[in-house]
Amino acid sequence: MRKLALLALLSATAGLSLGGPRPKTTLLFTVKDHIVRDPAVSSDGRRIYYAQDTSQLYMFDRATRKSTQLLGTMMGVGASIGVSKAGDRLAFTRNSEEGGKPQLWTVSLDPKTGLANGTPKRVSLIAAETPAFSPDGKSIAFATPTSRSAKNLIVIPVNGGPERVVAETQGDIWPIVWQKADTITFGGSFDSKEQQSKNGIYRVNASGGTPEAILRTADWGGYPGLSPDGRYLLAWEPTWDSVIVTTAAGKRVSVYKAVPGEVTPDVWATSVKAVGWRNKPVRAMHVVDLAGEQDRIIGDSAEIFTPTWSPDGRRVAVFRMSPSAFVISDVATGTRRTIPVERAARQIYAVQWSPDGRFLAYHDREGGITLLDPSTSKARMLATKGTTFPIARWRSDSRALLYAQVDPPGNANAIKKIEIHEVTLDGQDRTLHSIEMQCGAGGACGKIVDDSLIMTWINGDYRIHNFRTRSAPRTVFTRDGTPQQPVATFSANGRWMAVRRQSATDQRWSIEVMHPDGSAHRSVPVSFPMVRGGRNPWISDDGSQLIVASADCAENQGHLCPGAVTTVYRVDVATGKAIMVASLTNATGQLEDAMISNDGRSLVYLRDIEKRVEFYELDFSDLLKGG
Repeated sequence: MRKLALLALLSATAGLSLGGPRPKTTLLFTVKDHIVRDPAVSSDGRRIYYAQDTSQLYMFDRATRKSTQLLGTMMGVGASIGVSKAGDRLAFTRNSEEGGKPQLWTVSLDPKTGLANGTPKRVSLIAAETPAFSPDGKSIAFATPTSRSAKNLIVIPVNGGPERVVAETQGDIWPIVWQKADTITFGGSFDSKEQQSKNGIYRVNASGGTPEAILRTADWGGYPGLSPDGRYLLAWEPTWDSVIVTTAAGKRVSVYKAVPGEVTPDVWATSVKAVGWRNKPVRAMHVVDLAGEQDRIIGDSAEIFTPTWSPDGRRVAVFRMSPSAFVISDVATGTRRTIPVERAARQIYAVQWSPDGRFLAYHDREGGITLLDPSTSKARMLATKGTTFPIARWRSDSRALLYAQVDPPGNANAIKKIEIHEVTLDGQDRTLHSIEMQCGAGGACGKIVDDSLIMTWINGDYRIHNFRTRSAPRTVFTRDGTPQQPVATFSANGRWMAVRRQSATDQRWSIEVMHPDGSAHRSVPVSFPMVRGGRNPWISDDGSQLIVASADCAENQGHLCPGAVTTVYRVDVATGKAIMVASLTNATGQLEDAMISNDGRSLVYLRDIEKRVEFYELDFSDLLKGG
């Protein structure tokens, strides 16, 4: 459920660990090559119930260390699960038999084995999420949507009956913990900026009333919430910076920052232990010779991300998640160097080699830009407030980085102030120019093109700004077609620009090639849909060649999909002739985890070998001593 969407966010916002007590973490079990949803744990902590592939329910028994199928072949099952305190009944959500939203179902369990011993029964008529049993097992609390962003808290008898509204909210509700017969706690999250100060953990009488705020948290950060004995709250601070432990009244007991890549608590297991889980993709890095389509693996399979070519096309740097490190491979000799870093792979992005090949620079999602010297394995922070977009760029002499600070950085479709900065390798930072513009959803609204130009785009217009001369911006190209505006790509020397284009009325695709000032514009038709992403297409320094990726899942509008075959074409700009140069199976992402070398001769990409979901036990005994 929400965990899938939050995994990247949690990894991205975790910082370095602080001193003091931390939860002790133990790997419990691993599920391979399946999609897994949020788990529920029996009151004794022995059994973990989880949904697999949205059609089956499983139970892992810690005593036998085996997973057993509880229910199977029930489409849309298990987005939310709850287990009774007595261990004699399981509540779960399942898509309506008429094809509507998930409804609440229950099935009886054998308390001795934890397995189903009855026929599943539908309980609710309305949509249901996040079920939680009352202590006596006679009622179930759940959330039901009332609009796109609002939910109500509902209580219903365990065998079905009148659905009673306990609390009305204008936000999301998750998780729900029913610890006492007369009290329910729940996490409340609010989408609108005006209501974000309301994000937190609330308490309400089970018979109904006005919810009482106990603790402020991050959005969707109120989990796992109240402990089974009702003594502690465990949640995320409002900034997603740290995990906090408080008393049931909200008084802080302890706090810790998650180590990058560390699993975090998702659901209580006992009064001092929680269960957490994380996705762990295992990938192999491939290099393809685009002249002969020779495909070979370089390096060992691991949890790796974002391979990046050196300017001379001889080395590839890639992130390894655990233990966190850059791995730099020499493509010709096969030799490798591993350089430990202090941030996890999902925290590091926009990695770039300096033009002279001496340094690597990378962003982290906390705004820092770090310089790494592979020759000494030393890293140091160059800037602390660089934002994701517009994408930064090295100065051509390799002596400085050009980057942006955007204010406000978070919201979309609003006028933003963008400051262009230049920071030298010795840390001298200065502002070159300040512009204002509107960025769309996701904030991917610009790139720094060369030592003096930045390209921005919104609503079909691509505009060039000179941050050295501070001249007025100028629209160089206006794109029609689908509402989603593609990221422009540029040649390594910044002299050529390429924009993907599709007709708004039919499947006519083209690539618009031009200089960044809009001159020498040429429309190059292609006969295939193109994969999205900030690296597709590649364009040569002289503007004569394109390398374009296409996927065989057009129904997904060019996204790579599981098992997709990605075809790579070399396109001659003058004639429009396209020649297939590579075929990739199960390449990851939208070709963001792939890159063409500057000379256009080689392609590096990542391929999923195995996908794992790892479940862990987290022991909070040391953190609870202060309470």
